[in-house]
Amino acid sequence: MLWKVDLVKGENQTAFVEHLGAALRVRMPSYTASAHFSDDGAFVTSVKGLFAFGEEQQEISWEMNKSSDGTLVSVRVSDANGKEVPRLLKYELNGFFTNVLTEALSNKRKEFFHHSTYYYVGPQLDGEYWLKGFRLAPAFPNDPDLYLINAERPVALDYYVNAVDAHMAVAISEARAKRFIARLSLISNIGFYKSGGEQRWVLIPQPEGGFISQRYQLGYAAQNISHFAMPSKGELSRLGDYSSSIKDWGLRAGKLLSLPHETRRILQWIEDAKNNLSEAFDNAARMYQAALVIGGIYPSISLAYKVAAVEALSLGDTRYGSFGTFMEGNLETKDYDKKFIDALYGIARSAHFHSGRFPVDDALDQLYNPFWTEHGLVSADLSWTGHRILRLAMINWLVMLL
Repeated sequence: MLWKVDLVKGENQTAFVEHLGAALRVRMPSYTASAHFSDDGAFVTSVKGLFAFGEEQQEISWEMNKSSDGTLVSVRVSDANGKEVPRLLKYELNGFFTNVLTEALSNKRKEFFHHSTYYYVGPQLDGEYWLKGFRLAPAFPNDPDLYLINAERPVALDYYVNAVDAHMAVAISEARAKRFIARLSLISNIGFYKSGGEQRWVLIPQPEGGFISQRYQLGYAAQNISHFAMPSKGELSRLGDYSSSIKDWGLRAGKLLSLPHETRRILQWIEDAKNNLSEAFDNAARMYQAALVIGGIYPSISLAYKVAAVEALSLGDTRYGSFGTFMEGNLETKDYDKKFIDALYGIARSAHFHSGRFPVDDALDQLYNPFWTEHGLVSADLSWTGHRILRLAMINWLVMLL
């Protein structure tokens, strides 16, 4: 059986594919999938499994064909051997396919609640924040050690998504959460991350002194908190104060973590900005988030990714077009040194990505020698000054656009 659909790439095609997938998950609880590109550049994806109709089941294969320009050309159904399906099943499949088309045309969706747990290292978040449909809050609001800077903190990210079914809701939720948490990482200068699934060694203090090591699963299990519905405002935590600024540099001892007072304006700007600017911001945010998270292990990667984040902004904003012109256009004369900017791009970024160099990591060896080396001084300055002016340029660019 073959249906010609000719759906060009876009919302209608996406709706059809999502509704077809949701309907097949009901009729085919288990299946195998495969995909390949043909010689002419067309994309072919297929799903094979037992299709339920009435009290019977028949193993069939569904195949979608897309042309090289992304148009969904056709959907084909065959039996397990690639031949025509029985006549009785054809009637069932025609009705099934017609219903999918009807559902895709109306594109009805259901609302699903989603809860994610992210982590960061620093003092406790000062309360819950309601931002563009998201609730960000301390997952452990009663933490007795609020001001420890070198402490991992779990935060809850709660929100609703509209999706065809629960399976699609998970995929959409994860994509939305990743994009949103990356934006917050850049805005707040805090590296939010997901916990790994592995078990790690930890040190456990002993009453008689000293430590023992044991291996435990990573993660935080919230107690007595529902993950199935959005809590009311202020129900689980006080509201956050927005008492910091995107211009602040670093965490301050004895202070709780507070989101910048510009956060809501920036998030609104991203939603309203032209596609090239909003996409550039999101690309830069993911790079910046990665730089913050991995920086404690590989300082050179952190610096290289921040340079790449600035470059992503420069390519998205047509007024600049390059890293150097972006830095020059968003730094004051006292902060701008062309030789230093060139070194940032050449040594911190290009030498790392293209030659595998780790200039900042290598400079850490300097800490064990009372006498400085030329390389140690250059690399240390790249790191200390580089991180500061890279963020300064990004913030100046943001402030100018708000």
